[in-house]
Amino acid sequence: MTEHDNIIDVLKDLFELSDAKNITVDGKIATVEDLQEFYKESLVNLADLLGVSELYLGE
Repeated sequence: MTEHDNIIDVLKDLFELSDAKNITVDGKIATVEDLQEFYKESLVNLADLLGVSELYLGE
């Protein structure tokens, strides 16, 4: 997953991922865990851009 410099690009990626079909990781069909990791990475990127890293750091 790519780390973006702006909120709009993160949201675009999340929308594309939510509509994607036949997602693969390393040539294999993505598992639920793979998709969760993709979403989590994007949410962390979004939280960083919004300045609310405490959401995932547990502060």
